[in-house]
Amino acid sequence: MSFDIKVTQQPQAEFHPQHKKLNQLIQQIEQQKQDLKLGQNAQSEIQSYLQQKLVPIYRDLHTILFKQLEQLWAHLQQQDFSKADLEQLDHKLTQLAKQLKKSSYLNTAQLQKVVEVHIFYQQNHL
Repeated sequence: MSFDIKVTQQPQAEFHPQHKKLNQLIQQIEQQKQDLKLGQNAQSEIQSYLQQKLVPIYRDLHTILFKQLEQLWAHLQQQDFSKADLEQLDHKLTQLAKQLKKSSYLNTAQLQKVVEVHIFYQQNHL
């Protein structure tokens, strides 16, 4: 008795074009899932970086700009200036007030001062 096993190779199953298309779409979806996950990770890293590095700098900038506004406003009230100097001061104070009035980095008293300056220039320069 002979136990010879005959192995025959089956021809590769032909996939229908629809099946090939489905496989391609599945691969594209998987790739897009990976890309989305990478994008979400990058977004988290960027937000973390902003909170750690840029927000403190931005807060300091607003503090410095407020000090400028406060000092210029005080000097404007105390001293006499030429017309050209007054125009320059008015322009600078107007710009600072516009920039700072929407700041979320100033306290309530500082914001009230900014609004006071802003309203002054709105009323006097309409």
